[in-house]
Amino acid sequence: MSEILGIFFAICAGIAINLGTVLQKKAVNDLSPEMKSKDYFKILLHTKLWLIGLAVQIGIGTTFTIVAQIYIGPAILPGLLATGLIAMAIGAAKIVGEKLMKDEIIAIGLIIVAIVLIALTGLTVDITVVDLNNGGFIARQYLFTGVFVGIIIFCEITQRKSVQYRSILFAIES
Repeated sequence: MSEILGIFFAICAGIAINLGTVLQKKAVNDLSPEMKSKDYFKILLHTKLWLIGLAVQIGIGTTFTIVAQIYIGPAILPGLLATGLIAMAIGAAKIVGEKLMKDEIIAIGLIIVAIVLIALTGLTVDITVVDLNNGGFIARQYLFTGVFVGIIIFCEITQRKSVQYRSILFAIES
């Protein structure tokens, strides 16, 4: 029963995270070109729909992710979170007004098949046996976090100076 709850919360987390993204995209698309050229981020911070999208992503999505991980562990969680891609595609079509192409509909079908197969594996990892206070574990967390923050800062600074590689640097940064 706990596996089913974990799967349920993982699917809900994926949907919430990606639905929040769709709401934020709708808010950005609704801005006029003049508003986009000014203090873009300040304007978004005062846009209710964008803030609701952020709250759905962080508040609901993160909470459900943590609860899901308690029940099923980290092994199949990323695969189940991919259900949110379905919500994103449908949300983009219904909320933002984008059109779903044939390839995207096929991809949604393949994601559904993959998620069903992942859920049927029954793979779980008991996270209660991991010692989160272990010095080596904590050191690795700080090390990896520091490396990723360094990469993000490097990409942010470099993309501002290099127009040629801006899209690649944005992709790496994200």
